[in-house]
Amino acid sequence: MFDTHCHLNSEVFENKVVSTIQNARVSGVESILVPGTDLHNSKIAIQIANDFSNVFAAVGLHPTEDLESMDFDETVFKLEELVKYNEDVQAVGEVGLDYYRYKSPPRIQKLFFIEQIKIAVKFNKALIIHNRHSSEDVVKILDKHFNSALKFKAVFHSIEADGQLLKFAENNGVFIGVAGDVTYDLVKESFIKNIPLDLIVLETDSPYQTPEPTRRIVRYPNEPKNLLDIAKKVAEIKNISLEKVIKTTNRNAVKLFAINNQ
Repeated sequence: MFDTHCHLNSEVFENKVVSTIQNARVSGVESILVPGTDLHNSKIAIQIANDFSNVFAAVGLHPTEDLESMDFDETVFKLEELVKYNEDVQAVGEVGLDYYRYKSPPRIQKLFFIEQIKIAVKFNKALIIHNRHSSEDVVKILDKHFNSALKFKAVFHSIEADGQLLKFAENNGVFIGVAGDVTYDLVKESFIKNIPLDLIVLETDSPYQTPEPTRRIVRYPNEPKNLLDIAKKVAEIKNISLEKVIKTTNRNAVKLFAINNQ
């Protein structure tokens, strides 16, 4: 299995990365993508990817960071440098808009989101898109800046149950990230039921969104080893075999991140 979104660079995994990856591999998670949310933990993501086989990095500036306090040109330059000079960077992300819990106004979030879309296109990297209570503006920006080079090289991370996002995904070849909330959120479960399996990738969003049944015992931190519970739920929702879910979503993830050695 391929965990396409796992924050191993989170402080909660400090000094536990080795054991966390080992536990994940025992449970069948062979590959992991570690996203960045600021310059600092983007560098940590790169270091983790350097240290472990089949672990890959993404670098990006999350919309809930204090973007307004950053020097825009300098920060974008440093982000480009991370993409340009590190071969383990497979994607730009996670990036996007967040109108629920944020430090910077939408105007600033949009500037950084647009610029990071351009970086992904410029360096032929995948794009990991975050959205929270901002679907309309996310789609407006993507309508204008989504490049054909991003077809099947972008993903709506832990997608909200939003019809306009799904429509954009189906029309433009954007993958759908399915996380642990599908195991306990009936709205999300119903939403995922109608998404073609060929557009789905699996993610734990560790250390967040712990899936059932682990969630009943320990809600935090979630670990990549729990990806199997998400795969099982998708198989149940779609009434197909677990093997088909794992095979198809793994193939989708490899395609998304343009990985050649899987």
